[in-house]
Amino acid sequence: MGRHPKPPELRQRTNKAATAATLTESGVQAPALPKGIRCKETRAWWEAIWASPMAAQWLESDVQALLRLAILQDQFWTTPTKELADSIAKHEARFGLTPLDRMRLQWKLEAAPEKAAARYEDDGVDPRTMLRAVK
Repeated sequence: MGRHPKPPELRQRTNKAATAATLTESGVQAPALPKGIRCKETRAWWEAIWASPMAAQWLESDVQALLRLAILQDQFWTTPTKELADSIAKHEARFGLTPLDRMRLQWKLEAAPEKAAARYEDDGVDPRTMLRAVK
């Protein structure tokens, strides 16, 4: 009785999440917000999340939950409470909207070349000149 190796398509690394992905600009169109949304902060948040690379990972069935989250966001900007903030944070985690959530999902954001270059512009100052001896 010899052991037979698993077929390649069934092999899986145990330390790699099935959700792992490298996210790029999505180009996903934002669905319309409900008519009851009043706050400009909620509208700006809605446009920002749908313009984010995470939007490419969301399914059509996720839209209803994101709409409920938008309603919570709008309520928070109208009357902020700790309970609303906690509820929003819990729901944001489901959609990878914070850096910690993206780490948990093993989502990596692929920076656009011009944004990455701008982040590391050389100002001509050697950072080592700021170091001082500690006594």
